[in-house]
Amino acid sequence: MAQPTHNGQRIPVLDISCLDAGAPGHASFLADLGAAARDFGFFYLVGHGLNPSAAGQLAAFARRFFALPEAEKRTIEMVNAANFRGYTRPGWERTRGEADWREQLDIGPERTPVPPGPGTPPWARLHGPNQWPEGLRSCAKRPPSSTRPYQSRCCASDPSSRRASRI
Repeated sequence: MAQPTHNGQRIPVLDISCLDAGAPGHASFLADLGAAARDFGFFYLVGHGLNPSAAGQLAAFARRFFALPEAEKRTIEMVNAANFRGYTRPGWERTRGEADWREQLDIGPERTPVPPGPGTPPWARLHGPNQWPEGLRSCAKRPPSSTRPYQSRCCASDPSSRRASRI
């Protein structure tokens, strides 16, 4: 992959497969992740196992979502979901106490919500369904094929996901 740039600066490229290298790879990845998030604010992730075709389909799906009217995207704002899934409009996310101007859609594997209770681990609240706007409502019953490779990489049964969730 050619080194991508943004406003003349090189965007950090992180290789998640470094987590397979044991403790040294894990430590190196964490250091690189911290530096990229702190110093640049975003990064490209490679070594994730998604084939280029699936990644392209996911990017096309994202373009389709972000092309929807603002009012439709706001019907699925993240504040409506206990599992932190949904849309966040520019300026609503806070980073270091200041407005963060990114626009984002957080999705994950379609899972049954886990009821809170004694002994329920805190991360269990992340299980649950995705929110889909009316224009993409068919996704609620059958996630678009373009998101399936991404979602399968997020499943607890996936070794890369388990490694990434421990960072």
